[in-house]
Amino acid sequence: MRRVTSFTEFMTTGLPDQTWPFSIQEDGTPLDFFTAMDAKLLTGKAQRLTLRDFGTLLANAASTRYAQQEADDIAGVKRNSVTEEWPDFYAEEFEDDGEE
Repeated sequence: MRRVTSFTEFMTTGLPDQTWPFSIQEDGTPLDFFTAMDAKLLTGKAQRLTLRDFGTLLANAASTRYAQQEADDIAGVKRNSVTEEWPDFYAEEFEDDGEE
């Protein structure tokens, strides 16, 4: 098996059984180990991942982050909502005409 010597090479030509070292961030996002080391973002959770494992962890972290942002947005709307009267142009649509 040919040896992979860079993250870019791993991403572009990595074989299914080849792995690369990653630092798993607090939110579950895998970050290239050497990039994490340079940026002082090592978390103590290092793993060698295949391309498939990398993609799965990255997708899971993105999905979790998106769901949390949606929940935060919904909570913000609930906190900031103001009860207002319906504008007059809706009144006709919701008036009880006595027919059932």
